[in-house]
Amino acid sequence: MSRQGELTPAEKDGKKVALPTWSAALVPFLGTAAVVVPLWLGLLLPASLISLGAKSAFQKKRIQAPASLDGVKVVKKASDETGRDYDLILFGATGFTGRLAALYIAKTYGNKSFRWAIAGRRMDALTAIRDELVAIDASLKDLPIVIADSNDHAAVDRMVASTKCVITTSGPFARYGKYLVQSCAVHGTHYCDITGETDFVREMVDTYDDLARESGAFIISSCGNDCVPWDLLLMGFMDSESESAVSDVR
Repeated sequence: MSRQGELTPAEKDGKKVALPTWSAALVPFLGTAAVVVPLWLGLLLPASLISLGAKSAFQKKRIQAPASLDGVKVVKKASDETGRDYDLILFGATGFTGRLAALYIAKTYGNKSFRWAIAGRRMDALTAIRDELVAIDASLKDLPIVIADSNDHAAVDRMVASTKCVITTSGPFARYGKYLVQSCAVHGTHYCDITGETDFVREMVDTYDDLARESGAFIISSCGNDCVPWDLLLMGFMDSESESAVSDVR
C-alpha cells in the first residue's frame, strides 16, 4: 500500500516482490568471503609486499637535501664570472619539455645573443637534439654539450660552476633536483625550473635560502608550469581592459 492508502502498481497487477531474509543473504556473503579472504591473504597481499620490497631494493637512490648543512658553504658569488664559460645551460634537454625549450631558444636567439649549452645524461640523445637545432640555425652545429647526471654530484658541480644560469626540466624534482638547487646556491649560479611540486619548492626555500642569499643566486621555481594559467589570465586582462583599469592594477 502507498502512504495515501492507494494500491501500488505492483499490487494492482497482483504481483509481489519477494525480499530475501537476512539468513538468505548471509549464505552467499559467507561463501564469497570464504573464497575472497583466503585468496587475498594467501596470494594478493604477499605479492603486493614482494613487489614493494623489490621496488625499494632496486630503485635508484633518491637525491635528498642533507638534514644538516654543516660543511656546506658558498664557494663562489654570483658576481664572480671566473670560469663561467656559458651564460645559460639547459639541463634535461632531451626530455619532452627540455626539447621544446631548446627549440624555442634556437628559434628565438640562435647562437649569437649569448653563450649557451645543452646538458643531460646521454651524448647520443643530446646530439640528436642538437641536430634538430641545426635545422633551425646552422650556426648551432657547434653548440656545446655538457654531460651530467643528477646522481653524479661532482658532474653537477662542474656543470653549475661553468655557467651563470641553469634552466632545468629534469624531474621529478623531489627525486632528482635537490642537489642541483644546493649546487646553484653554493656556486652563485642562478636557477629556474618547471616544477609544480609545491612540497619540493617549500623544502628548497627552507633549506637553501640563506646560502642563496649569501651567494647572490636567484632560485626560481615553477616557471612555465602551474603558473601558466595565471600568467595567461593576467595577460588577457592587460590586453582587454581599458588603460584606466590597467593603471588601477598597477
